[in-house]
Formats: sequence, structure tokens, C-alpha cells
Amino acid sequence: MVVPWRATDCVHCSLRWRASRPQLKRDPLGATSLACTPLIAGNMRTHATTVFLLLALVGGSPSRSRCQTREIEPPWRTYLMPWLTHAGQPRPWRTDRRLAGYVEQGYPDDVLVLFGGADSLKGQKAEGMWVTVTAYDSTSGLFLAVLRNQPYAPLGIDEDDNVVFRIHPQLKRPVAAAFNGSYGDAGWPPTAAPGFFAMLRQGIRAYRLGNNGHNPPEIDRCISLLTPSMETAPSSARRDEAFVGHFTLGRCLAEKYQTEVAIRHFRAAISLDTNDLDSHMALLAELSVMTHHRPGELAPGDEQRWERDFLEELAIVGSQFGQDPGVQQVLTMLFDPAGEASVDSVWRPYLPKLRRVGYGVFRWKQR
Repeated sequence: MVVPWRATDCVHCSLRWRASRPQLKRDPLGATSLACTPLIAGNMRTHATTVFLLLALVGGSPSRSRCQTREIEPPWRTYLMPWLTHAGQPRPWRTDRRLAGYVEQGYPDDVLVLFGGADSLKGQKAEGMWVTVTAYDSTSGLFLAVLRNQPYAPLGIDEDDNVVFRIHPQLKRPVAAAFNGSYGDAGWPPTAAPGFFAMLRQGIRAYRLGNNGHNPPEIDRCISLLTPSMETAPSSARRDEAFVGHFTLGRCLAEKYQTEVAIRHFRAAISLDTNDLDSHMALLAELSVMTHHRPGELAPGDEQRWERDFLEELAIVGSQFGQDPGVQQVLTMLFDPAGEASVDSVWRPYLPKLRRVGYGVFRWKQR
């Protein structure tokens, strides 16, 4: 148990470190290093040429492909879906036999996907890159994912962008899908506030690259991008766009220990979606920090205010999300009576308060 007078935070984090893997930018298709079954017998140049021609003919090239039918669009073309799944949430792709041979060993959400483009046409090779799957739409047969490599070719996408792929009917393997000729737009919904949305997408990508605070320059970049954007968000921005902006900015501010500003953004996110577990837990985490200032650091009125706010949010979390295993784990850890044994002499007079607000602080990094 991490106690408030000794360490900075107690992290609840289900996200893994990124897999160490080759970039695979120009590797010949069918190479044994990809752990994939060769597509076509013959030399590697023939493999790449044949694959690209198939991509171009049946919709893998961004100049020809569309990621939806005329009548059916996947949910991420209606509203923002920038998050990885939580433990316990449905992940149907993990049991999809069509992906066998293209999944990274030990990382069942990571899939090797083929991307084709103008550069591939010149070089007669498609580009294979890793993605982390975040959603599957059974109606359209499309997968939403986060790109884990930086493309070698100019494909209009970058590492940690949203991308979309499908199982190619001829190639029988994962192939990227485009929307109106763009890989970059396939994983995002249309917007009525293009300038704001462009900055939001950059902020989301910087937050992902920030890797839960392990890459501080990208966390700083996210803050610099989203702070002015959220202050001047246009009225034409959709509710889900504003929600994602406030939550993402709050998480980055929390990583930089700008606690009170982070709290404001988490509250703004909750005002837009009162049923979002992650926003409530992120708010509770920052309030726990504010209730564990060393005795005498805050004015008595401020101490009482932060404790009141923490207890109110704690009651909401317990009522709305108390059955969630992750929430149960954190709350059990915070209020474990065994924590009293580690309380030092400075905090001994404040044991009644610690029993109310917990014996430690935490940060919620599920998203």
C-alpha cells in the first residue's frame, strides 16, 4: 500500500507496455520474421507485386477503397471512439480465426495489417504495420485500431492514429480500409468544427504517445494543443468531441501534477457524460490527492472543502460503479485497515480523517 506521506501515487493501470517489435516497414511479404504464412509461392518481389495488385483491384489502395457500404457505417463514423478496451469488455477479435497468424504472440489485441498506397505502387510493395484493435463492427465487418508503427511511406497517417482494417476476401488477411481515399479519416467521425477537431486529433495522438506519463514531452505537447482548444471550443463542436477533449486534457494535466486544473476538466467531462466510469474515477483520484496534503499545508476551510468533495464523489462512484472489478480493487486497497500500521507520527493525530478518505492516493490509468 502506498501511503500519502511517502510516495506520489498508487497506480491502477491495466494497460501494458508496448511490445518490442520490428517496424516491418518494407519487409518482404511472406518473410519468416513476420510469423505469417506466405501468401503466394515464388520470390519475394512476386509476393509484393501480386499483393499490391490485388489491393489496388479490390479496394486496399487508399485511392479506391471505402470503409463502409452506402447504407452501413461503423459506430466510429458516428461518434468518437479513441479508447482501448477495458479488461472484461468484449473483445471478439481475440477469438476470430481469420486473424490467426497475424496476431503478435503474447499481445492478443495486436494485429499485423497491410497498407497500400502510391509509394507501394512505385516500389511494388505494400507496407505491413502493427495495430492494436479497439473495436469490431460485425455489421460492416470492419475493425477499428490504433496504429503502433510510424509508416515509411506517405500514407496520411502517423503512429498512434486511428486506423480501420478488414479481412480481405481474396487475400484472406487483414488489410487497411480507407474512407474517401483516406486512411486518416476512416477511424474518425465527420465534424462540424474541422479546425477544433484537427487539434483534438493531434491532442489525442500526443496523449497516446505520452504513454501514461512515461514520455513527458508528448504529455506537454498534448497540454499545449488542447488547453487553448478547449478554452475556445466552438459551439458547433459535438458533445462527444468536447467530452473527449476535456477528459484527455485532464489526464495529461494529472500526469504533470496540475491537480486542481485537472479536476476542473474531469468535472467538465462528467457534465457532458454523467455515466462515464473513467471520468468519475479520474476525478476521484485527483480529489484523493487534494485530501492528502500534509497537515497544515492548506487552510482549514480548503481542507474541509476538498474532503467534502472527495466524499461526495466517493458516494457517487460507489453507487454507480461499485460492482466494477477495477473500482472494487482500488477502493479495497485505499481503505484497507492494515494501512494504519504504516501511519507515521505526523499523521497519527489524523487517523479519523484517513479512515474517511483512505490511506493512500491513486491515479486512474485505465484509459
